[in-house]
Amino acid sequence: MPVGNTVILDGSDSRSAGPGTLEYDWVLVTVPSASEAALSDAGTVSPRFTADVAGRYTAELEVRAGGCTSDPDAVTITAVIGNAAPTADAGGDRRAAPGELIRLDGSASGDADGEPVSYRWEIAERPTGSTAVILDPHVPRPRLVPDAPGEYRVRLIVDDGWKTSRPAEVRVTADAP
Repeated sequence: MPVGNTVILDGSDSRSAGPGTLEYDWVLVTVPSASEAALSDAGTVSPRFTADVAGRYTAELEVRAGGCTSDPDAVTITAVIGNAAPTADAGGDRRAAPGELIRLDGSASGDADGEPVSYRWEIAERPTGSTAVILDPHVPRPRLVPDAPGEYRVRLIVDDGWKTSRPAEVRVTADAP
């Protein structure tokens, strides 16, 4: 996550063995040196803080109800200076016969900041009369069955939750039988 962003913590999945209403107790247990980060509303299910300098922030949560207190649970957030856009790699051009299943490959896509990416595949151009669709368009290696002879231009865009990549394209040529 980029420095300067607000972090919203979420304890809504918390449970307690004790009876009664849950009470939340959040604490920032580690912050980078020179950080002045502080939790707002630390006694609520979703407190916030601003990641004001680059580095790792660790927050712990304990919940209480009816005299029972949970073990602490921790989450670590890493703030970076700037945020590089992820890079999409749609793999090499492919050839197939109409009706033949092929697997596209965007697994070489990634993010220089180490953040996980989500995938969005789409058919940008297709032969006249084609109604082909990408099966599982949100996975790194989706499937495509060209249904008409000609050239398919398939586009991949990846997103790291902060920025979106430039589109990468692969051409799939379906040779007439």
